[in-house]
Amino acid sequence: MRRLWVSIALSLIAWPGAVALGLEPAEVLVVANENVADSVALAKHYATVRDIPPENIALIRTTGGYSIARPDYEKEILTPIRAFLARRTSDTPIRVICLMWGVPVRIEHMDRLPPPGLPRFYTAEAWRYRQRLSIDRKLMVRIGKRFPKTPVKKLEPLAKLFDKPSPTPPSRSPALAKLRKNIEIELAQAIEIVAALTDEQKQHIAGRQLLGMHLELYGLEGLIAYVDKHHPAELPDATAYRQPLATANAKIAELTAGDGPQTPDQARTLLAWHQRAKGALATAAYALVQMARTSLKRGDKGDASVDSELAMIGVGDYKKEGPLANPLHFFIAAQLGPRATGVIMTCRIDGPTAADARRIIDDSVAVERLGLDGVIYVDAGMPPRFQNKEGGGYVEFDQGLRSLGVILKKVSRMRLVMDLQPTVFPADSCPNAALYVGWYSLQSYVPAFQWARGAVAYHVASYEAMDLRNPKSNQWCPKLIQNGVVATLGAVNEPGLAAFPDQKPFFLMLLTGRYTVAECYWRTTRMISWQMTLIADPLYNPFKVNPHVNPKSLKTSDPRTKLLPDSDWPPPYRPPTTQPAATQPASSRPTTTSQPTN
Repeated sequence: MRRLWVSIALSLIAWPGAVALGLEPAEVLVVANENVADSVALAKHYATVRDIPPENIALIRTTGGYSIARPDYEKEILTPIRAFLARRTSDTPIRVICLMWGVPVRIEHMDRLPPPGLPRFYTAEAWRYRQRLSIDRKLMVRIGKRFPKTPVKKLEPLAKLFDKPSPTPPSRSPALAKLRKNIEIELAQAIEIVAALTDEQKQHIAGRQLLGMHLELYGLEGLIAYVDKHHPAELPDATAYRQPLATANAKIAELTAGDGPQTPDQARTLLAWHQRAKGALATAAYALVQMARTSLKRGDKGDASVDSELAMIGVGDYKKEGPLANPLHFFIAAQLGPRATGVIMTCRIDGPTAADARRIIDDSVAVERLGLDGVIYVDAGMPPRFQNKEGGGYVEFDQGLRSLGVILKKVSRMRLVMDLQPTVFPADSCPNAALYVGWYSLQSYVPAFQWARGAVAYHVASYEAMDLRNPKSNQWCPKLIQNGVVATLGAVNEPGLAAFPDQKPFFLMLLTGRYTVAECYWRTTRMISWQMTLIADPLYNPFKVNPHVNPKSLKTSDPRTKLLPDSDWPPPYRPPTTQPAATQPASSRPTTTSQPTN
């Protein structure tokens, strides 16, 4: 993301108190289960203390258990809530749906398997695209430095724009996230090199190399955007490329309609059009998404947390198997532009007991008035079991935690404790804990913390919300809530490491004091219709009166790294449309992985 987060520390001095820009109480829809008395009581209590209009409480009738079958979810939860929203007469839009304790947590899986051959095909393509991008990097360092003996006019194949010999593919390729980061940095350097050339002929050749590289990496979309912005002499106008882009996008829509490709040949055709429209970076990410989707085991097919699935309430027909890219994530939102996504924020106020859920409500309201204070704990230090694993994003994730600690130490007035050991914080070692993120103790909570009232905390491991309603469970989500945390998140099944929020932007956005926990989560979580659940009061803004990060320090001119949203945020509920942008796995999503976290 090209030094975006490092630069934050340079611009933090002092600034006026944060102005809350986010959610309003009248924009919250509260959903309770009429078959569970405590669920209805909690909804009424929450609406009262948060000044949510009583008419914003939707009562449904469904099971009071932890899980629900998908047909029952659609009949007893999804359809009644859609009908309730359709009957509303208020001009105030609904921007978040909050499920109360008593509404099921998990949708059970469907007994479906991917078409034969697709998992192996997408796995091979994901590897091939990483190699392709590694070769592109080798060509990129030649831009403006090495020139072909015979200049060519066409922008592809890319290798013909450079001197021979062509680079050879590496035996091993870095993870896609690392490739993307390096490519963005090196491409910016190449642009500067070309601009500094004084020889007119060399500058012309190098300019075409840049155009070819943009076409290769970002497809027709990226080439058109580059030309529209810079108007290079080698191609001052991109009109000739707009119709081919429209054709490519139409083919993508055609090939992903219904259940999408059913054979490797169909999938190969789709990837070719995808490469044409969106380039190698986006197509590599798309192949990874499909690899994760089609490689799911039978027991993982189509299951999801209820709130993650319910976020798709404004979307028409879409694929229920595996994750979709979250169009509210800041990176994906930049790719989609102002188009309506049909996706709405969701969360739940929940826990092992109704009393735990009520405490979340009361503590959130009380702490918000004075501001959350205490110690930040970040537990990095890659667990030994992950240290020798190829791929999976483990190294990058641990580096992200370390980077988070470095930045928080510079920008926040709160005390920071950083653990770099491969083991977790030991018992009774973390007093006055206000914020926490770390790994890794699978389904085994370690009582290291004395939680400050209003604490926000989550532990990165699989299955930590599978026993959310079990008071005797030792999983992290129920134990965090029982011990005083008011906002956490976790997985109802195996989510994959990439399903967790991007930790740096999540906490930095939260520390601005301008956004609620729900807004920060939905702006930084990469998967939807998937296994993660957010347990929090959606209106909870712990730093509203005592912000720690200057919002101006998070601004960037690069739309791909635009963390803070525009004024029309969060997006309001809109009824389903026939062809919504979010129904397909967004190719512009950040890198994902099918590697488990357990």
